[in-house]
Amino acid sequence: MPSSPDRQRLELELLGGLGVALTNTLGPGSSEAQAAHERADQLSRELGDREGRFRARWNLWRVYNVRAEFDSAIAVGDALLAEAQADGDADHEVQAHHALWSSRIYRGDLEAGCHHVDRALALYEVDRHGTQALTFGGHDARECALNNVGTALFLLGYPERALVRNTEGIAHALALGQPHVVAHAHNWGSMLPQLAGALEELDRRTILLARPADEHGLAIYYPEARILAAWRAVREERDHRAAEEMRNFIDRRAAMGTAFVQTYFLMPLADAWLRLDRPDEAQAAIEEGLARAEATGERFCTAELHRLRARLPGSRRP
Repeated sequence: MPSSPDRQRLELELLGGLGVALTNTLGPGSSEAQAAHERADQLSRELGDREGRFRARWNLWRVYNVRAEFDSAIAVGDALLAEAQADGDADHEVQAHHALWSSRIYRGDLEAGCHHVDRALALYEVDRHGTQALTFGGHDARECALNNVGTALFLLGYPERALVRNTEGIAHALALGQPHVVAHAHNWGSMLPQLAGALEELDRRTILLARPADEHGLAIYYPEARILAAWRAVREERDHRAAEEMRNFIDRRAAMGTAFVQTYFLMPLADAWLRLDRPDEAQAAIEEGLARAEATGERFCTAELHRLRARLPGSRRP
């Protein structure tokens, strides 16, 4: 088909689905996903398609976010929010808040992240926004909000409120019934039971996460399921191979371009090595996590890493 506005519009439409497919299979931080979103951004600018450009920039926000490039991610999120509010576009405002609560929470700006969640939930309507997962990152804004604010509330010292929000997020994902949304909910919803020590619930979540990851080829979620399942194997069976498996899957995430929440996953790895009486490996994981937090600004779980550091044998503490 020769180059024309019609051809560009068709390519832009196809890139939307391709970008989500690449996100869920190769990872949102992959160079392939980034290239698809950048091409969509270029085409939408050439066509003067404001809707298409908003979607492309939102998906580029996710590239930056997943790579833990939080300054760039927040700059894009702030620009999207300003545009949505200037246009009076509530649909776009939901997604702009969606971008900003994630970047803010995981950078450690917990209260700011909770504010963006509250604003988005006030605007969210399931009939309008429940079908937007395939447009914005392969997951649902309300499910994401509820699970992430659950983690933030726990870290702020509100465990009961955290559990309520987490449970609501899982229930909402199941009600929508979209496999990629359900997988996302079990993935990010697993962080809270791990932090809270709700181990039976964590076991259930990791099993439920592994199923759609395998059945639907959602490679983005497979490493997370295996990391937490291996951590449980260390706790229950003192399995040294499980700790090595955790390290392998943490590295596998990184190979997909995913630096986002690596600081968190290094935390159960350090805990596993401590349980196995391997303080050298534990200290290495803790120091790696703290160094990543310093380099990226991802500070939401640095307090937990310092608590683990305090469990090191006295001679090994800095």
